[in-house]
Amino acid sequence: MDGIAHGGIVATLLDEASAWVLAVHAGRLGFTTDMNIRFTNPVHVGTPLIVEAFVVDQNADDARTFAEIKTDHETMLAVATSTWTLMPVAVAARSMGLDRERLEQFIAAVHDPAGSA
Repeated sequence: MDGIAHGGIVATLLDEASAWVLAVHAGRLGFTTDMNIRFTNPVHVGTPLIVEAFVVDQNADDARTFAEIKTDHETMLAVATSTWTLMPVAVAARSMGLDRERLEQFIAAVHDPAGSA
């Protein structure tokens, strides 16, 4: 439909927000192993959006996240719960073709152990 964002784009926003919340709040990178999305309302192109994500649970190897997209008027548009396999920075750097030291510096720079970001 004209003016409605494709569901794959909406899913990408939810997945990216979840990946970033892991980096910022958990100081880890991971691979999405499962993602369940509920589309509650159409996402209209050009509408300002609020995209938020939270770490629900984490252990040494896995994490679960919750993400949501809503309008700036608080209308819920989509929500997702995701399961992640966490990986050491060395593995992430190798799989993404990045320099390990630079990736470690990046994670350290964005990670907020106090959870205030």
